[in-house]
Amino acid sequence: LDFKWNAIQKIQVYGQLVLDEFLLENIKEGNGWWANKWGVQFGAKYVDAFGVPNLDFQVETNIVRPYTYSHSTKYGSYSNYNQAVAHPLGANFSEYIGIMRYQPFPRLNITGKLIYFNKGRDTDDYNFGGDILKNNRYRKTYSSDPNFGNTLSQGVTNTVLYGSLLTSYQVKHNLFIDATLLLRKSESDVPVFDTNSIVTSLALRWNIAARHYEF
Repeated sequence: LDFKWNAIQKIQVYGQLVLDEFLLENIKEGNGWWANKWGVQFGAKYVDAFGVPNLDFQVETNIVRPYTYSHSTKYGSYSNYNQAVAHPLGANFSEYIGIMRYQPFPRLNITGKLIYFNKGRDTDDYNFGGDILKNNRYRKTYSSDPNFGNTLSQGVTNTVLYGSLLTSYQVKHNLFIDATLLLRKSESDVPVFDTNSIVTSLALRWNIAARHYEF
């Protein structure tokens, strides 16, 4: 289920709801049944914000329960060539996004993004519902009964703060100079997920879309 609503002039609200599998009785009881699999998205766009031409803001949140989009066979998950087709994070996460786009001059575009997410990662021995490619018949958590008590972002906690600033100048038709600054801070109790990254780039782009390294 999805919707888009032009609420008032210059403001648009949108969202999505997916029910992958669920039992209403277990949802009412709030017992964390593993197969109560759902995801929600809610966002809003503000065009020409505060009366400034070509200044646009967008906010969005995405929340997906553990084991959503997974399946009991390797062919039934919401994936293609081992890549998630619904959301890059797969499942078992909450995400919050803020985007600013500004075009102060006809040839100059500035885009800033801030993304924060909290995801429950799996390990080699445990399937907490974050990897949609894993067979969900073989669930293994720290609980004595993995059928119940499942919560959002369970497993190995991984929080990521990502920020980027892209300045793009059009020299000629479809010929751009791009300058990018990217900062990413990942925190987790597992060293492989505990990393910091800083990336800067200067590029000449001709007749192709800008690449976004949002990871």
